[in-house]
Amino acid sequence: MNSSMRSPDVWVMLRPAAAYQWLVRQGAGEGTWGVAQRPLFMVLLLGCLVSLVTAGSVSVRLFAAGAINALFVPLLEIGVLAGLWRSRRTASFSRTVDLFFMGHGPWVLWLLLFCAIWAFASPIQAFVLTGRWMWLLLGVVLVWSAYVDFCFLRYVLRESAPRACAKLLVLRVITWGVGLEIFGGGSLWPEMVRKLGI
Repeated sequence: MNSSMRSPDVWVMLRPAAAYQWLVRQGAGEGTWGVAQRPLFMVLLLGCLVSLVTAGSVSVRLFAAGAINALFVPLLEIGVLAGLWRSRRTASFSRTVDLFFMGHGPWVLWLLLFCAIWAFASPIQAFVLTGRWMWLLLGVVLVWSAYVDFCFLRYVLRESAPRACAKLLVLRVITWGVGLEIFGGGSLWPEMVRKLGI
């Protein structure tokens, strides 16, 4: 690993092709707890986000409710990943899951920024900032995370470029489709249309 990239998560986020190729050659990961750490971190981060947006602070009740509701996100991703992995099996499933969740760095940064805005700004300022800038940053994160996931499919599951693109589409349609339906329900699409001015 490049000495300047001490964290594999940062390396995967900044140079996913090189990072995944190197990490796959290193073999087995840290075991069961090591595999669970990154998915659980995402759940905890989403629980904090729900509490901060709802109450402006982290309360145990809102955090717990948000974390429990957010638990489906990594579980759904792991379920879809199991289907994609079954046809390739280039590494153990636990290692594959760990490598996949290393690629969540762009989303972690976006969520941390979102949490910081709601933690330190007034509700009115938070609405203004998230309404204007977070949508633009969301577009950047969508493209960035898609490239990271594409590199995961190419170098961890060893798919050809066209098959990696197809599997990336499957992964996104299933996980985001279900996620948007659960989190957004019937109000998400009209709100997106209103924000985008369509």
